[in-house]
Amino acid sequence: MMRNVLMKKYEKGLSLIEASMVLALSAIVISGVMFYYQSASDSNKTQNTISEVMSTIAAVNGLYVGQSSYAGLGNAILHNSSAIPQNYRGSGSTITNPFGGQMIITAGTPSTTGEGGVKTTGHDNQYAITLTGIPQSACMNIVSMNLGTSLVGVGTNFTGNNVADSGAVSLPADANAKAAVNTLYSSMTPAAAAQICTNTTGSDGGNSISFVMR
Repeated sequence: MMRNVLMKKYEKGLSLIEASMVLALSAIVISGVMFYYQSASDSNKTQNTISEVMSTIAAVNGLYVGQSSYAGLGNAILHNSSAIPQNYRGSGSTITNPFGGQMIITAGTPSTTGEGGVKTTGHDNQYAITLTGIPQSACMNIVSMNLGTSLVGVGTNFTGNNVADSGAVSLPADANAKAAVNTLYSSMTPAAAAQICTNTTGSDGGNSISFVMR
């Protein structure tokens, strides 16, 4: 009888161990599934964001073909165009991106003539597409995409003046120098992208990326 009691206790102990192992394995499987789902979701959003940018550029090219400037270009013009899918059209002229941030289109400042006929050179021959709320991992892929010869430059996390008025500079030639935010670069490498896609938190939930086009 004592042996039967001991066997029951032994079996009960095994049952607890087995249950713990099942729970541990289940947690690992669930974690793996969630990681895979998040990774696949981010990849899908990245591709959709790239498509949104490319469609916007094509729409602007079509609307302004033969024009000498992009004067008047902005979200209001593109909001109801076929370039912007219905699910990315917010209220008013707001355009969103797949990550939940915004896509903002701005034209460069036009030339002006001041006192004495002094003319200031404008930048309305170029425009900017800015994406906000882009996560760090997606930022690196998006900021590195090839937009061809129409690209003036690309940069992240600009503050202050109209980015569409910016002139582009080359990436640092010194291997020890780092690319910086709030700077427009005429080209981009994966290494430099990692250096300028630095925001992981903030009011917009991530990085802002600006493409200046001509």
